[in-house]
Amino acid sequence: MIMGRLWNGTRTRAPRAALSILLLAMIGTASAQQRAPKAQALAKTAQAALDAGQPNDAVAPLREALAISPADDALRRMLADALRRQNNFDAALKEYDALVQRAPDDAALRLDRAFLRQARGQHRDAMDDFQAATTAGLSPDTEVIARYGWADSALAANDAAAALQALSSLPDSEGHRLHARRAVAHERAGELAAAVDDWVKAEAASSDATERDFARRSQTQLRERIAHAAEGQAPVVNPHLEAAYNAVRARDDARALSEFEAAGSDIPPLAALDAGYAAKRAGRNEAAVQWFSRGIDRWHEATGPKLFDDKTLFGVRRENEELARKGGGSLALFYRNAALVPGVSNGDVLQFALEGYVQPAWGHHNGRAFQAFAQVIGTLDQPGSVNTGDTLLGSVGVRWKPFGQQGLILTAQRLIGLGDLVDDDWMLRVGYSHDIGTDMQPWHGSWTYNSVFAEAAYLVDAKRTLGTLQWRLGRSYGMGEGGRFVLTPHAVLAAEHDSAAFEKSAVGAGVGVNARWWFHEDRHHAPARYVDFNVQYRARIGGSERIDGVAAYLILRF
Repeated sequence: MIMGRLWNGTRTRAPRAALSILLLAMIGTASAQQRAPKAQALAKTAQAALDAGQPNDAVAPLREALAISPADDALRRMLADALRRQNNFDAALKEYDALVQRAPDDAALRLDRAFLRQARGQHRDAMDDFQAATTAGLSPDTEVIARYGWADSALAANDAAAALQALSSLPDSEGHRLHARRAVAHERAGELAAAVDDWVKAEAASSDATERDFARRSQTQLRERIAHAAEGQAPVVNPHLEAAYNAVRARDDARALSEFEAAGSDIPPLAALDAGYAAKRAGRNEAAVQWFSRGIDRWHEATGPKLFDDKTLFGVRRENEELARKGGGSLALFYRNAALVPGVSNGDVLQFALEGYVQPAWGHHNGRAFQAFAQVIGTLDQPGSVNTGDTLLGSVGVRWKPFGQQGLILTAQRLIGLGDLVDDDWMLRVGYSHDIGTDMQPWHGSWTYNSVFAEAAYLVDAKRTLGTLQWRLGRSYGMGEGGRFVLTPHAVLAAEHDSAAFEKSAVGAGVGVNARWWFHEDRHHAPARYVDFNVQYRARIGGSERIDGVAAYLILRF
């Protein structure tokens, strides 16, 4: 839940650190005039245990010290903190109750007790403490934390008015975490137009794709409810859907998926998409495809206004295509002034590359991917009439994309020399890409194309390092039926490094054009295959001449 994340994350950084500093200061000033020497020694022992992250070792000496100095509030605060760190919330609450009874205006005490009460599900009591803390002189940053805690407990207690009161003084610059909470509170208060406005702001303020998608669909659903109300129709409330969306907000995708399934098959199209995204995040790829397909079918079956646009429809079809993929391959031809195969000399070279890969069911989880592959690369033509068979290089390996939202790819492969001119070796590679507008966009006539790719590789036996960088920036134009033919004129900046070459590095820039034809699609899946032709002319900026001139490739992806 939201309040759980605050307790475990943001909240503990400021108040807990402030409390520790305060306790140290209080211990230092509690001289022998206020505390018996034995109690002072026990307090120092306990503080050392807390500083070492060992709250279990702090509790006993603190209880012993309090038996000697029962009126020492600094010792009691330390004991309450130690008990809280033990997750012994009930015992910690008893100590905080005693402390607050003697110092009801102490903001730090009220705030700590508020989070403890929140963790115990005592949200009404927590709301009282959060509210009291915000009026008792907290620092600005800590007051923000207190107000979010207050709002979270109010929402958990289904008190929308109190949640809005808690958030009322926070500026819009707080971003997604403010607007998402405020949207939920407005919705629960029946203020649907205000909720839509806050979801719009929440979407604009977030850089997280999941948060943005959820905010966008929440807007659509609320607008649907507003339209129903204008027509005098009361929307049917499905309690399982309500529970599912509460779980989505809490990022509990397994529970959300269970509630979506309990809601039945006749749920709105957007709810089906949300169920699909929950299944995807939970690693339930087959369930995600089924939910996405159900949402697509409902979109096509709708006789009135569509509840999501063509962009959303295509995005869901692309999700289905990626989630359903179990393997594939590519066949490529390359022409340029350098060879792909280690051991083959440079010059105008025509080469081919053939790859096949498999992606196990467990190998695709919410954008992360694992694949095993095999490749064959060879030279078809180059000065000197090298025999193609002598240049054949085989390869088997694995690659891993560890992050769902980042284009980092790690690869390890065994190179197998099939021809006389190439040797066996091990190759380790790390690549990173960031792409905008590289997929087809049938809802647009043209769009910005921006692609950056960088990769470094190391040949273990040869002790050879390779590197490449290419940045393309251009404009894509969709043509033909469904925009399946995409033409992209672009500028290019390229750089290469080869530690075995006489001139190790090369940098060039130029212009090019890319033509891609997408095919193999159906109602539920976006096109999965394409033929790609790219030709560039690059002028050398520095380093080796090998980057100068024409470079081209033709790829069939299947």
